Amino acid sequence: MDPNLTPPVVVCSLYYKPFVGGVESSLYYISQALKSMDEKVVIWTSDRTPSGKRAKSGFEDGVQIKRFYHPPIWFSIFTPICLILSLLRALYKDHFDRNQEVICRNHIMAVGFLLYGVRKVVYVVPSLASQIDTEVSSVASLKERFRAYIVRFGMISQHIIIQNIAIKKVPQLVVFSDTMFRQVIKVASNHKVSMLLPGVDHARYHRSLNIRKSLRSSLFLDPNFVFLCMGRMVPQKQYHDVVEAVSLLPELIKHKIKILIVGSGPEKAALIRLIQDKEVNNCFEICEATDKPEMFYAASDCFLMTSRFEPFGQTVTESLASSLPVIAYKSEMSASSEIVEDGLTGLLCPMNPSDLAACMTRIVMMKESDYNTMQKRCVVATNRYSWHEFSKSVLALLRKDSIQV
Repeated sequence: MDPNLTPPVVVCSLYYKPFVGGVESSLYYISQALKSMDEKVVIWTSDRTPSGKRAKSGFEDGVQIKRFYHPPIWFSIFTPICLILSLLRALYKDHFDRNQEVICRNHIMAVGFLLYGVRKVVYVVPSLASQIDTEVSSVASLKERFRAYIVRFGMISQHIIIQNIAIKKVPQLVVFSDTMFRQVIKVASNHKVSMLLPGVDHARYHRSLNIRKSLRSSLFLDPNFVFLCMGRMVPQKQYHDVVEAVSLLPELIKHKIKILIVGSGPEKAALIRLIQDKEVNNCFEICEATDKPEMFYAASDCFLMTSRFEPFGQTVTESLASSLPVIAYKSEMSASSEIVEDGLTGLLCPMNPSDLAACMTRIVMMKESDYNTMQKRCVVATNRYSWHEFSKSVLALLRKDSIQV
């Protein structure tokens, strides 16, 4: 076949730039890795943006981006079904070739492509819809609580059903961790689930002394030992455990540290109030969500991963690549213990503030030589994470002769 007539590989998810997140980043890295293998690539995503302004189709980073209409989210209980219908309409309008190969990172889009008749689909499962955090902020109004109740038993139940369909019907599934593998095989037969390690951008995430000096100076972080928390402020992240842990630290340690929390979300007001109630204001610095996380990794000394559920934890690998040891909660629902080697690239601890405080104290008081050795191990540990190798493996799954629904 003439290579110029070969249809492009489709990489898709519900959201892409300018949204910032692990799934959105993976679309970029997978598409760039495929390009480096001389594959033609097109990204399919919705036209929704954080600002509410509709994004247009076009070209970015040398890749064509095709966008379909995202229904308004004000009546979100019907959004999942409406999104599938909107995607189908866009595929028909585009005269989409059913023989194209599709790498999908969202269950709604996976089901949409299957309904259209596409058969060469790999669904890279980011997380389970059944694990969506439905807790309501402690400062939510009665109206917000009522809306959350409707969403919990309406929209989320649709997501769970649609994802279960995707997991059962998509020919090949890929997960990033053993934790996710155990969860997914409860729904799908394990012969169609592959565990592949994702990548990390070593050119972007590395120890930069210039950035470190500049940001620490502007945020008045020196001469403190800086612990970094990064992610959306939602109950699942358990940032309140970090506040509780700091309140339990000896005064000597409190005077040596600064907790840098980068993110936004519904729990922000409650978190600030807890910091004030525990009288640890001087230990915390809160910054808005960023599209330049590498700057905050460079400015910090240790990353805190306190999520109760973490299917992989891209921030953990990014931290390690940036020479940051990681303190992470041990949990059957978190993949952090698959990434962090206890005592070598960080510390693993039981899921409670007192043990977290003990680990924080231990790493602050660590000998400089031991800490430097741990930093070096962190970088070496991330050498096995490659977006090129991941994309090559997914492409091989797509092109297996036996891939059929």
